[in-house]
Amino acid sequence: MNRHFLPITLVIALLGVNSCTTEQAQTNSGNVAASPDDRVVQSASASPTTSKTSIPSPSTTPDSTPSPVVPPTRESAPPPNRTSEGNLVQINDGNYEAEVARTQMPILIIFGAPWSPPVRIFAPIIKAVANEYAGRVKVGEVNVDENAKLAKKFDIKGIPTLVIIKNGSERERVVGITSKESIGRLLDKQLDSNP
Repeated sequence: MNRHFLPITLVIALLGVNSCTTEQAQTNSGNVAASPDDRVVQSASASPTTSKTSIPSPSTTPDSTPSPVVPPTRESAPPPNRTSEGNLVQINDGNYEAEVARTQMPILIIFGAPWSPPVRIFAPIIKAVANEYAGRVKVGEVNVDENAKLAKKFDIKGIPTLVIIKNGSERERVVGITSKESIGRLLDKQLDSNP
């Protein structure tokens, strides 16, 4: 037991001295500051009695400049069902009637989930379609994980699935990724057709 007592005592004593030195250096008059990893950094104007080694910190290098503090702005919030992408509407079990069933214009709905790589790849195409057809076609997305009733109602078996609805009934369906041009042809067909 005595064999282990001396090394343990030395380790504890060294840790205590290191802790006291770090605390003393941090309370010095601004000449020494602690870095994020609790090492002591000595500036050029520190007193010569400080025995700690100077460790440069990224925040104290002469070529670094502090990043400006940007105050928060009060931007107007987007409408509750619109995403920040512009013309894409979030459709869910609760707002389906208001967003889809009562709408006179054709509606393109993409059924997907945020974890799906094909859905993420397809997202820019859908956003481009939503922007191009704004005012003529409503484009919405349904997260099938969060809206099981809609996924069941439309019998979604794979994602992404595109469904085009006009006058309350399904007119077209595409399972999988397709081109923007192909979606455009389907939408143009619905826009040109009579009810």
